[in-house]
Amino acid sequence: MKKLFVVFLVCALLFCVSCSAPSDVGSNSSKDSASTGENTPSSSSSNVADSGKDEESEYSFEEKTFAKNGTKLFDYYLYTPASVKENSPLVVYLHGGSGIPKKETDGLSLLTDGDGLPKFLRDGNAKPNYYVVMPQLPLGKKGWSHVKNQFSTFLDGVIVEYGCDKTHVSITGHSMEGKGTWDISLAFTDKFYKIAPLSGSITTNDTNVEKLKNKPVWAIVGSADTIVDPKQSENFIAALKKVNTNAKITVLENYDHFMVVNAYLDDSLKLLEWLVA
Repeated sequence: MKKLFVVFLVCALLFCVSCSAPSDVGSNSSKDSASTGENTPSSSSSNVADSGKDEESEYSFEEKTFAKNGTKLFDYYLYTPASVKENSPLVVYLHGGSGIPKKETDGLSLLTDGDGLPKFLRDGNAKPNYYVVMPQLPLGKKGWSHVKNQFSTFLDGVIVEYGCDKTHVSITGHSMEGKGTWDISLAFTDKFYKIAPLSGSITTNDTNVEKLKNKPVWAIVGSADTIVDPKQSENFIAALKKVNTNAKITVLENYDHFMVVNAYLDDSLKLLEWLVA
């Protein structure tokens, strides 16, 4: 009887040991899973998904400085969409008179103090799916015609830096830099895909018409503008249309000078889409 009990006890112990031993399949599965986790690189682009936010709502609006050979040429804002494609189009926005620094402490925030494309982009009111650069005139400079060569260097540099499509670079600006948009596009016509000056002044002459005869141009003005006469743009576009079927003008009825910037948000105009279409 005692021998039978001992045999029963030994069998019971062997059974318990066999049940508690880990299976090979389970062990290998756990090891493979851990190894995969160790070898998977992390990416900052996953933060949107991790936070549970809609990826389309994410964008960046950053302060940047552009320098060449150790010399600063421009401070600028860079808008980057949530999902930027390789070889993205690029739009350059030129600010108006309110963005010109008057003292050393005046910074890029001047560009977003009032309504305009920089503020619309910063606040998420406009969300184009391409890069937008918004340079600020250096202290002591009153207009983009004074820094044409520096601007050309800047433009070439940012195209390379952000991997943009140099055949789809468009330019726009409002007020004084509606004029700047005209001036820069006339100086470097071959650099731009489309041109959209808002409330800008331009001289109608054969030279200017000849330079822009092959470019899509869309001028936008306000009928109630008492600061920059809308007739300047109307007269020029009328002359340009004689040789350029891609030239047009939109007169916003009862818009004063400062209201015209809202064209960037106007769903019926779709200006931001047109710039890269």
